[in-house]
Amino acid sequence: MSKFFEFFKSHRRTTIIAVVAILAVSVILGALAFQNMINFSSQKEPNVTVLAQKDLNQVITTKGVLQSTDSQFVFTRLSTKVNQVLVKTGDVVNVGDVLARLDPTDYQQSVDDIYNLIADTEAQQKAL
Repeated sequence: MSKFFEFFKSHRRTTIIAVVAILAVSVILGALAFQNMINFSSQKEPNVTVLAQKDLNQVITTKGVLQSTDSQFVFTRLSTKVNQVLVKTGDVVNVGDVLARLDPTDYQQSVDDIYNLIADTEAQQKAL
């Protein structure tokens, strides 16, 4: 212990400067931490607006993803190629609207066979 006090006595000015510097840094860091704590607690909640089709009375500038809450999946039990899609994402469609045109190649033979069967049946009925 005596060596510590001897060092302190011989370097008294340097030791006092070091202690004051450490206290100053501690006070500055504490003030910054307190300021960050105040800023963190005063952050605003995000602004959430439910969109509806009407005249806008509020302008919102933001970044993000706009998702529809009203959408439908379209599917078919047919396994055929789609030749043409007639609507785009976001288009409003009504019941009965044609959304796409399918390739009829695979099914055209079945339709032709049915028409031939109808024609043969009608011819047999006339023959009776």
